Amino acid sequence: MSSNNNAVTPKKKHHRHSLVKVSKTAPTTSALHVITTQLDMIQRSPAAPDATVLDACGREMVKAFWADTEEFTRSLISVTDRILLVADQEITARKVILGIASFFKKVYSNTTPSLDSSTTASSIESQPHKKLDEITSTYLRHVVERSGVANKSVRLRTCQIVEAVLAHLGTDVDLPNDLWNLLEESMLPRTTDKIAAVREQAISAIKRLQDTSTNDNPVVQRFLNMIGVDPSCKVRCSVLHSIVISPITIPSIILRTRDTKEDVRKLAYEIIGSKIDIHLLTLKQRAFLVHEGLGDRSLAVQQACKEMVTGPWLVSSKSDPILLIQRLHFSENPEETEMVANCLALAHASPPPPPGVTGKGVKLSVEYILFLRSILKTATPEELQTAESVFPEILLLCGAITHITGNNNPNVKLAVQILLLIQEMITHSMCEEGGKTVVLNMTGHLFTISNLDQEIIEAAVPPFVLLHEDQSACDKVLVRTLNEMQNKAHKAALLHQMALLDPADRKLLPLIESVVLPCIQNADSKLRLLGVKCLSVLCLTSEPVARDHITLLSQIARHDTAEIRLIAIKALFDLAFAHGINHFVIHLSSNTAAVESSSTAAVGANQTEALCDVLREFVASDEPAVQDTAAEGFAKLMYNDLIDDATVLGVLVIIFFSPDTANSARLQQCLSVFFDTYTKEHPNKFLHRKMIEDCFFQVVMMLLAAKSGSGLSTVDAMSVVRFLLDLISPLSLPDDSPACEEVKTAHLSHNRMAISLINNIILCKDQEGPSINVFSKALGFLQLVSTDQDSIKHIRALVAVAQECIGNKQALQELSKFVSTVVTLDSTPEDHVPIDAFIQQVKKSPAIAKALLGSKSSNRTAPNNATRNTTRKAPAKRSSVSSSEESSQSSSGESASSSSSDSDSDSDSDSESGSSSSSSGSSSSEHDSDSNYSNSDGESQHRSTPKSKIPSTSQTSTASNKPTKSIATKKP
Repeated sequence: MSSNNNAVTPKKKHHRHSLVKVSKTAPTTSALHVITTQLDMIQRSPAAPDATVLDACGREMVKAFWADTEEFTRSLISVTDRILLVADQEITARKVILGIASFFKKVYSNTTPSLDSSTTASSIESQPHKKLDEITSTYLRHVVERSGVANKSVRLRTCQIVEAVLAHLGTDVDLPNDLWNLLEESMLPRTTDKIAAVREQAISAIKRLQDTSTNDNPVVQRFLNMIGVDPSCKVRCSVLHSIVISPITIPSIILRTRDTKEDVRKLAYEIIGSKIDIHLLTLKQRAFLVHEGLGDRSLAVQQACKEMVTGPWLVSSKSDPILLIQRLHFSENPEETEMVANCLALAHASPPPPPGVTGKGVKLSVEYILFLRSILKTATPEELQTAESVFPEILLLCGAITHITGNNNPNVKLAVQILLLIQEMITHSMCEEGGKTVVLNMTGHLFTISNLDQEIIEAAVPPFVLLHEDQSACDKVLVRTLNEMQNKAHKAALLHQMALLDPADRKLLPLIESVVLPCIQNADSKLRLLGVKCLSVLCLTSEPVARDHITLLSQIARHDTAEIRLIAIKALFDLAFAHGINHFVIHLSSNTAAVESSSTAAVGANQTEALCDVLREFVASDEPAVQDTAAEGFAKLMYNDLIDDATVLGVLVIIFFSPDTANSARLQQCLSVFFDTYTKEHPNKFLHRKMIEDCFFQVVMMLLAAKSGSGLSTVDAMSVVRFLLDLISPLSLPDDSPACEEVKTAHLSHNRMAISLINNIILCKDQEGPSINVFSKALGFLQLVSTDQDSIKHIRALVAVAQECIGNKQALQELSKFVSTVVTLDSTPEDHVPIDAFIQQVKKSPAIAKALLGSKSSNRTAPNNATRNTTRKAPAKRSSVSSSEESSQSSSGESASSSSSDSDSDSDSDSESGSSSSSSGSSSSEHDSDSNYSNSDGESQHRSTPKSKIPSTSQTSTASNKPTKSIATKKP
């Protein structure tokens, strides 16, 4: 018994933390007591209150309202103020707000009050609607007046209350004009609130204020702006839920199917499927939605698009899949139409029965045949057995082909689709012996028709080959058919298909001279295109054939029409991928018309060029299509380690950030995936990171040297710098990397970049130019590693030297920030950095001697932050070189110093490299270092290289390695 008396009863937290407390002093019939009692009951509910509880609460509050409207209004406002002031308890506050909104719903649903014993008729005015408008206006005015306060919780609660009240009002309730304007003026600023949750609630609050009858409605315009630019994913989703559907808003809603966030894209397809009928969409918009949705990388977005196609779209098409496929127009959107057909086939949409035979043939359509092909591609063997009844007979299809090709103006697309269907039916063993004979006769007859379209010839070859069990006999028949053909286009089309079906067939190679080359020399662009396709396929089968015709393909890639050039460029990259990029020598003839003269090496050629140089020319092209194709080709070659050219890698970075390629979605996606996997997931990622280091300064200097008004001049150099440094960041290396020399080198990549950046800062001529600011800011993005204390000491020494040499205030500030980070990584920060010994080593480089020997500080240790400004000499005194310091150098140092005495000359790099090479005591490595720094100090060739002229590998190898041959790589 005592144990029961001593038991502790759990406290009810909802009593202690209730937002609304029942008034004990007010009479039980008063409005305040009724309101607090009903809202307290709602907030005590363990979960979200259901409709029954809310209706009961609303009815009781309506009775109290009609009993005394003025007292009820004052009491409701008093309770609302209590909710606004509470910052936490989101769930409880939401329950109370729903209870308040239930009152407005019930009071507007029945404007005639119900009388009870406590309600007198005198308390009811003759105009109940006027009373309702008064309390709604008074209450909402009181709430929205507090929407602009500094407290974020109050701003959030006001938006929630306005949203709940307007949402519970019936659609037939007309708000007064003054209240409408007040809500618009008060809530629109909240859509730009700095708190995302406030913006989200504000959007829901004013969605009722949209008016699409005019094009300048402020709420609609604000929604159209926020749906694309708001940084919060939840806010964009809220706009999608709230925006009204109209011809003005549909394009913006469709664009959200390309949002960066998966949730927004998925919701966009759900909104389009549920609210926008397919008849309201243009043909271009339908094709766009299908292409983006069914091709999305997210499975959830793909599923949402499939549900849109197989749900609302199919229902709007009277559940007829053929009618829905027709609404995509196969002739204009073949790819998207086929995607829809496959989607409908997977959803087991039932096709109509096979068409009947008419007087002149069969009644077939491209959409019907396409849908049958989709069933064959997507159905399982068990499903094919049940669906075989919907397929027409082979005899019927062959008769349709004969009927189509017999017309003067045949339907080429329908004939091609029927031939493809026959091919797939043969593959799935849906052709009887009698049907096989008919197919062979029909395809053989097609090869003899002289005026037939080449697309039909190409589509007729696969079923003809599939039905021949003896491959050698089939080849003999096809070769004989080729010889008998008079039409060059038919010959090329047949040869192209034969090469694709059997690339290793050596019997086709002798046909190059007799079939392919005449097509390439023809004036008809379609025939030349087919000839180039044939030549590219046959060159892939044999390296000797590729060697003989590589010159022809390179000339075609430079001088033919745009479409043919792209095919030839792709062929060159395919040859490099298949046979190796360094195995070909291209003969360049002075006669540019050699493309029409011969297929072999041009007779009388006066110049040769490597395949890599030719391909590099295309990646620097001014034509977007050519540049995109070449960039994608180089990305594939470099990812497969078939080429390791830092210059090309740098150009790919430039292309990736160039505004000229911003609209090329395929190229942007290709390069974004390439750079990330190339440096972080590839098996040779450590070697690839070193190539990023080599091309770093090339890329930066090309951006800084871009002419004003060009596309590259608008690129943010710091964004590119940060991107490149992130690719080689030691933090991106996996934790389980093996302990080898390559991993150690990769971990120190940012340490080496720090040394290179500071070296370039020291050697920069223009102290107020953009390069010194970019290099100094780049130091802040580095992730230094403290495992190599020697490099940390070198970096500290270099920073100390740079602080004494440069006069750029912004660069000095960045160096001060950077040196504090370096000191924290130094295991012995109290040790003095041996700058004297360090400077003695760098004196051998004339370019650095000019910058360093003028700094005559008595204390040659690293200055601290307090004394940097006092120890740094004026820039005008740095260029003087004392004779005592010059006499203390070695023989090579003396000659180097003497050659650099004329520091104001514009030919520094020539004199420095000449003096270094003439000095007998200097080593070859020192000579390389001097020439590199002189090039960096002077005008680098990369700075003046235009986009269309990319330097060759031999020209840029020295410049790309410039940072790695740093004076700080030698230990003091």
